[in-house]
Amino acid sequence: GVEAFTEWTPDQDTQPSTSPPRRVIKTHAPFQLRPWSEQAGAKVVVVSRNPGDACVSMYHHSLDIPAFRYYASFSHFWHALYKRGLVEHGCFWDWHSGWYNYMTGAGAGAGSVLWVKFE
Repeated sequence: GVEAFTEWTPDQDTQPSTSPPRRVIKTHAPFQLRPWSEQAGAKVVVVSRNPGDACVSMYHHSLDIPAFRYYASFSHFWHALYKRGLVEHGCFWDWHSGWYNYMTGAGAGAGSVLWVKFE
């Protein structure tokens, strides 16, 4: 769960001490759960998707996973779950807001983020 992710560090039992540090970390994490500290000087590429496309994709993803036991209509998914952030990845808008604030703020994120979007 989220607890394991927040406690993980790149060098924790995942790399032998003789290997070089990771140069790339791919994550779907919201900004507040990023797996590095602000002082690390990380360069970030944020890949953003059209919210409607992301919703349709998440709807089909939810239908395709038996453990979710979700069989309702797309309309229900949109209104009752997706718009409220009650889906597997949380709120689409909060996720983007966190990374956007990091990118436009005065801290370490200013100038270190490339934002790419696609539909």
